[in-house]
Amino acid sequence: MAGAGVAGTPNPAASLLAVVGDCASATTGAAFPGVTSVAMNEITTVAAAYALAGFATDSLHIGAPSAVKGHALSRTGLANAFTIALNLANQVSGVPNATLPLNSNAVVPVTTINTLADILAACINSNGVSSSGCSTLFANTTYGTAPTDTATAAINIAQHPGANVSALLNLATNASPFQPITSVNDFFLGINYTGGGLNNPQGIAIDGAGNAWVAESSGNSVIEFSSAGKVLSGAAGYTGGGLNGPLAISIDSSNNVWVANSSAASVTKFSSSGAVLSGTSGYTGGGVRFPQGIAIDGSGNAWVIGYFSDGLDEFSSTGAVLFGSGGLNVPGGIAIDASGNAWIPNGGRNAVTEFSNAGAILSGTGYTGGGLSQPLDVAIDGAGNVWLANNSSDSVTVLSNTGAALSGTGGYTSGGLIFPLWIAVDGSGNVWATNYQGNSVTELIGVGAPVITSIAAGLPVIPTLNGSSKLGTRP
Repeated sequence: MAGAGVAGTPNPAASLLAVVGDCASATTGAAFPGVTSVAMNEITTVAAAYALAGFATDSLHIGAPSAVKGHALSRTGLANAFTIALNLANQVSGVPNATLPLNSNAVVPVTTINTLADILAACINSNGVSSSGCSTLFANTTYGTAPTDTATAAINIAQHPGANVSALLNLATNASPFQPITSVNDFFLGINYTGGGLNNPQGIAIDGAGNAWVAESSGNSVIEFSSAGKVLSGAAGYTGGGLNGPLAISIDSSNNVWVANSSAASVTKFSSSGAVLSGTSGYTGGGVRFPQGIAIDGSGNAWVIGYFSDGLDEFSSTGAVLFGSGGLNVPGGIAIDASGNAWIPNGGRNAVTEFSNAGAILSGTGYTGGGLSQPLDVAIDGAGNVWLANNSSDSVTVLSNTGAALSGTGGYTSGGLIFPLWIAVDGSGNVWATNYQGNSVTELIGVGAPVITSIAAGLPVIPTLNGSSKLGTRP
């Protein structure tokens, strides 16, 4: 840009134009070994910006926030983010990957990546920062301080994927260098996973390594994807242990996986390697009957959603009932935030209810807006934002921790979402959703703030009286 790049010499304008992964060819199982050269262009810039968006303030500052510097899980999420960038773009050729290096069934949004690259190219292939391409790009990616380079502009697009879409799309034309391109409602980049036994997937949870675990109701199995997108659970998933209509799924601080069986009134427990730990029939007893969602707060109390009773119950760690409420309308999942407040989507009234740790309603008649449309499940990212899967509009809605809509009037609809049911956020800031009708899972890249996973790892060693914890906070 403006003549800063001279062939054969260092380029001071080359910041965050690409990422470099594991180059050690001897590393067993490495997805990207033996690389001797790295391409740097608009495609690799987009890939780097999206994958690292949760860790970036601008193109020169990438990492965990200083307030939590050194947390054990920061390195895991950041390392996984580098792999995600290399999933999106081939680091040698500089073109988008049509599928993932470790999963040929995964689909990468090539046309959307091309479109974003062409938006950057309108500035890069110009006579400098005063050109119309640069001025349009920078003016429409300004959040706080206006960007002065395309890498920072790309990061800002990734962090605000629903803003100024029409104005930015005008920069990409059929004469732009990367083709084909597409028109989109928002700039979400979603990797769509199929195979591995996916058939009407339900609950989803992320473990401490960043792997995604999916409850598969039709196949009575559990499927595991690595943070690099590889299927780790074989062609049919993990089975046995009494799995019968598996629905909700949760992972404890030891990375054991707990699965609620809606058709058997039981719970199946797996190790992190997929071994059954709960016997041939799972854990039974206690009167459990179709619990839709469950979460633990910083007090060690359990909050349970009753799907058929439209109710919410809070139990102490010893099983005593602390609180009970009806009046919910087709409640789904539940998430607890760092303050100990409980968030429950009400699919029947297109709203979200927030309860304090003591059971007081904080949201009035419910938070609405942001495209809420029969929301079923909820997750909270590292910035305290609330993500909801809208199963009747193929979209996700994002609310602030005060209930304000952040996702526009219609929610975010790009990324390959098809009847999304359950949702989770990983340690790299990616948002995962299960697509019930699409028999698939969508990973939305870099759109959320990284969060501590497994969720149970954010619980305090010593329980707090008000339920506060590191749940839903950055690693």
